Amino acid sequence: MDHEDLSEARQLLGYPEGSVGRRMTPHYASVREDMTVGEALNEIRQQAQDSETLNMIYVTDAQGRLLDDVRLRAFIMADPGSQVRELLGGVHHALSAFDRQEKAVTMMRELDYFALPVADSNGALVGIITADDVLDVSEEEATEDIHKSAAVGPIDGDYKRTPIWTIYMRRVSWLVLLIFVNILSGAGIAAHEDLIHSVVSLVFFLPLLIACGGNAGAQASTLIIRAMALDQVRNKDYWFLLFKEFATSLALGLTMACAVSLVAWWRSGVQVAVVVTLSMMAVVIVGNFIGMSLPFLLRRLRMDPASASGPLVTSMADIIGVLVYLGIAQSMLGGMR
Repeated sequence: MDHEDLSEARQLLGYPEGSVGRRMTPHYASVREDMTVGEALNEIRQQAQDSETLNMIYVTDAQGRLLDDVRLRAFIMADPGSQVRELLGGVHHALSAFDRQEKAVTMMRELDYFALPVADSNGALVGIITADDVLDVSEEEATEDIHKSAAVGPIDGDYKRTPIWTIYMRRVSWLVLLIFVNILSGAGIAAHEDLIHSVVSLVFFLPLLIACGGNAGAQASTLIIRAMALDQVRNKDYWFLLFKEFATSLALGLTMACAVSLVAWWRSGVQVAVVVTLSMMAVVIVGNFIGMSLPFLLRRLRMDPASASGPLVTSMADIIGVLVYLGIAQSMLGGMR
């Protein structure tokens, strides 16, 4: 690298990893507010070759502090003898170099800008971040969330070229952990061994019920996590969403209970049908609660909410589903042993 490129790389690497400062470019067109429009246009022409974009021209004061962003068209249409400060609108949007990359994605989506200025802690203009940079961030974040939703650690680069050992290491930890989590399901079944022995038909509906609870939880967590990623949901919204998801899960549970009740009645009689119907409603509501609440809990613990989707939610819903189902069965059918 030549001296100029090396200096630029050192400047960008000086910002925290995952920050806007790491993604920005220092190549932009800027003019001072005390210039005339004619002087500003000459300055823009000199900067044009090295600038990332000329759609927006950034106006600063004598100390380099960002004052506004003005479209190039405004300079072209203005009287060359007028002052640049006359073009300022007084309202502009800027990022801090220390902001997280995700904030740039959100702001650019909301404002529909091609580029956003980046300022340091003193308000001085230090660079811009463009739409193509934000698209890269958005793609990386989406890929990471997809991996986490399947309990896979982040894999950088092309999957086809990723070594087998790396893929193994990214997957094995969660799979081993979930083995021990799911042992609790087996423990719940073992605790009701006598009941299952006396009412064998309960086993027929066990996979169905725990799968429905896990599916409901996975749906809820996916909706919440995506809403969090789009900044549509914040921690303060928890209680409102809890009520909303409870109403939704109640309706879903009733519908699914009606669907399974006829099968249970035909397969095992009225008593088992009542147990299965009540259990279906309960596991769907509980699964939905887990799927909705876990992302909020992880966010409060400063962990990535995406880790709450997929296998983790499903495993937790399975464990509780087994306990709920067999607990209801024990209370209603325990005397049949």
